[in-house]
Amino acid sequence: MTFSVKKISGYISNYQSFLKLGSNDREVGFIKQAFNDCSNYKNVIYALFDEQNIIYGFIALSASKVELIPCLLIDYIFVVKEYRKIIFPKLNNLKVSAYLLSLADDIAEDIKSKIGLKWIVLIADNDKLADYYVSEFDFKKFKSKEKFEYLFIKI
Repeated sequence: MTFSVKKISGYISNYQSFLKLGSNDREVGFIKQAFNDCSNYKNVIYALFDEQNIIYGFIALSASKVELIPCLLIDYIFVVKEYRKIIFPKLNNLKVSAYLLSLADDIAEDIKSKIGLKWIVLIADNDKLADYYVSEFDFKKFKSKEKFEYLFIKI
């Protein structure tokens, strides 16, 4: 099995195949928002496919600032439910989520070398996810002046 990453940016006329991947209404809502933002040039989506064009997951990225610190914002990271706990040898022995986060790190490093960037940031949907990102990927918690809790990795 081989994998490829497809970059999706700009207007998207049909993303129904992605919406069908959500396992509940909340996930479908997040997927819809990510693709609507992409269609409005607010983010770029990187989707992971296998050679049979099966979608394993995607990550939506945008540029932002937190407390005036330039960052790469993870708007949404999604892994198809049936692949969430599987380690794939063809993904450098990583889970899909770890592979997508390593892709975000590579993109952040590239941007940092060209225009400057300090953090990769995400806002976890809930405390359980926040704890997962902290323990599994070494994200750090940061509370902004506006009382938002961000998770970040320094680039």
